[in-house]
Amino acid sequence: MRTALLLLAFFTPPPAVAVPPPPVQVTANCDAPSYASDFLVCEDAGLRELDSLLARQIAQRNKTAAGSASHESDQDWFRLSRLCAFESDHRGCLLAAYCARITSIDRALADRASRIKATTPSVPRICSELDPGLP
Repeated sequence: MRTALLLLAFFTPPPAVAVPPPPVQVTANCDAPSYASDFLVCEDAGLRELDSLLARQIAQRNKTAAGSASHESDQDWFRLSRLCAFESDHRGCLLAAYCARITSIDRALADRASRIKATTPSVPRICSELDPGLP
């Protein structure tokens, strides 16, 4: 009986521990990357530049209230863009995702700027090369 209790105690699995959700992000966190895509963005100079531009645009949009309820939330975009890690062309998928988001925010800022006659940043050349129809 004592042996059975010792065996039971030895083979009893530890209590389940909940895994916390990943931190809320809207751009890559190169200080403590959580996602495979963050690691790629932080190691790739071109993607890191786009990530920095996106962070500046988000800050500018939030400061000028150029955002719209009809636009995808920053957190939703971030979560969807991190699914690029499952694509065969991880970098190409992220590049397209960043360019689409930067273009969307740039247009929202430009719409607001045209109403208040201010200037806004332009879409990066790398994004224009992917889609010649961009400014």
